[in-house]
Amino acid sequence: MVLELAKYLLEVEGWNAFIMHYHLPDALNHWLIGYLHEEHPEYSEERMEEILQVYRRGYQIMDRMVGELVSLVGEDAIVVVAADHGSMPHWKFVNLIPKLVKHGLIAYKWNPREEVFEIDWGRTKVFPYFEPPYVWVNLKFRHPHGSVDESGYDRFVEETIKALYSIRDPETGECPIALALRKVDAVFLGQWGERVGDVVYFLKPSCSCWNTPRFDRVDPSVFALSDVAPVARRPTNVTGYHSAYLPTAKIGCFEIAAPLIIAGTGVKKGYQGSKPVYLVDVAPTILYLA
Repeated sequence: MVLELAKYLLEVEGWNAFIMHYHLPDALNHWLIGYLHEEHPEYSEERMEEILQVYRRGYQIMDRMVGELVSLVGEDAIVVVAADHGSMPHWKFVNLIPKLVKHGLIAYKWNPREEVFEIDWGRTKVFPYFEPPYVWVNLKFRHPHGSVDESGYDRFVEETIKALYSIRDPETGECPIALALRKVDAVFLGQWGERVGDVVYFLKPSCSCWNTPRFDRVDPSVFALSDVAPVARRPTNVTGYHSAYLPTAKIGCFEIAAPLIIAGTGVKKGYQGSKPVYLVDVAPTILYLA
């Protein structure tokens, strides 16, 4: 189907650049990658072999697709295969909200009709997000529901970082936060601009915030959980995660770093770089080569 589309557009538009996105690796990793790690609660050798067969079939499909697209272009063409992230197994849920409540940073009120806790914006000083992993100060000049004056910004940023580092895994006593830092300090991790939260945090491998996709309407069961709890079993559960880890995060043979493959005129053959490549550099590199 992709090859037919590329051929049609080449005939009709005469393109000199064909850019497409395919999402199959992400889907495979979210639903299946956890079963490949021995520490995952649902791991078994039999299941691992079944999952590996699915992966092999998935990558065969993608390899064939890329090969067919490359066959459309001449030897002088530049071919780029880029991934924006890898993925890692996860089986623990990090419960951020109770600690933020305990530190007086976020407040809720009970909605008896819908049986959920709704955020009380008037008493809320910060509010979290989970993908990407940010916490925002509820500033008056920035948010219509703001409750914090600009003079209180630094105080609530520091208190938020303190609250995050106070989270503990009841089984190990370990803090699941790999790093929590101010926005101004996160620039060197590629985190800048108006869309970046006031506090940027990263989780340690095997952890995620999957069970609380929303912070403004929270089910009572969330408050009944410990700081770190097993990921809930449900039909939509995922076993792999990537959004909340440092770019260098690893667990076993799994990592967040992802491949970049470039071939064509002006590209050194067989070269394997030893330094990380930043996604923001990919487009300028292609333009330079072209």
